Amino acid sequence: MKIGIISDTHDAFLEIHSAIEFFKKNDVKAIIHAGDFTTQEAAKEFINSGILFYAVLGNMDSLTKGPREISGGSIKEPPYYLILEEKSFLIIHDESTVNMDKESQVVDYIICGNTHKPRIEKMNRAVIINPGEGCGTNTGKPTVALLDLETSNADIHELGEVY
Repeated sequence: MKIGIISDTHDAFLEIHSAIEFFKKNDVKAIIHAGDFTTQEAAKEFINSGILFYAVLGNMDSLTKGPREISGGSIKEPPYYLILEEKSFLIIHDESTVNMDKESQVVDYIICGNTHKPRIEKMNRAVIINPGEGCGTNTGKPTVALLDLETSNADIHELGEVY
């Protein structure tokens, strides 16, 4: 099963559409969003993508009314624990809100965002995946991550690159 991972989309609709298209072309079966949609409209793009969707709220989502309210339960308050294909996930927005050393000993994957910096790193049992910024506003390079649960391979992809 392939998982598409994204965070910090901040209402960047062109990049959101590009990410969803990238996920579809790469046969992604589920999307995990690590927060900061900013508005209901941005969240709706993922909810209506036709791909199984899991997400948490980010710090910017609390400034507006609504991504969680329109999600039908797919957008949760962090931390959010999830099992997919017998693999355990912890989904958060800001890793400073949890004890990363402790959590990395009990889950297979920690999905986070907030820093806008792509990162894939092994810590204890877990692989920490921060897909960077889906919006591309800080770096000019919107990024997402792909995780293949069959091979345990995870990598970062810049949107707009040939795929």
